[in-house]
Amino acid sequence: LISVFGGKLTSYRYLAEEVVDVLQKEIGRDEEAWTSTAVLPGGDIPNEDFELFAGKKQKEYHWLPAELVQRYARSYGTRMDHFLSGAKTVKDLGKHYGHHIYEAEIFYLVKHEWVRDVEDILWRRSKLGMKVDEKTMEKLEKALPKIIDKAMP
Repeated sequence: LISVFGGKLTSYRYLAEEVVDVLQKEIGRDEEAWTSTAVLPGGDIPNEDFELFAGKKQKEYHWLPAELVQRYARSYGTRMDHFLSGAKTVKDLGKHYGHHIYEAEIFYLVKHEWVRDVEDILWRRSKLGMKVDEKTMEKLEKALPKIIDKAMP
């Protein structure tokens, strides 16, 4: 078992490649890392043009506030469609917990990103913990067990 502590989102891939390189030498293998060219989930943005992608999503989801479309595009990339597809209004995103946090996003996080607590939502996945108030946290704390039950049959 190998654990790597520290590092940032921007360096985790490099750290993981270094660890695997060391392990490969130990077991007598010498294969090139494939991860340096692998696309991260949601990163399959056409032509790798984020501004064009975000602009298209703003038109597609014109009923959402522009700042929210930007946040979803930056946080989820092409995976934002997983929880926005089919919605026609903000109300279609389900319960609003405050600070532009809606049930559809939380449901997605539970089902696809293994969120299990509010800290996971607000700090590890979104960094929204820097912006939300106590009332929003309390609403999320109360709702999360029901969302987990619904998302994880």
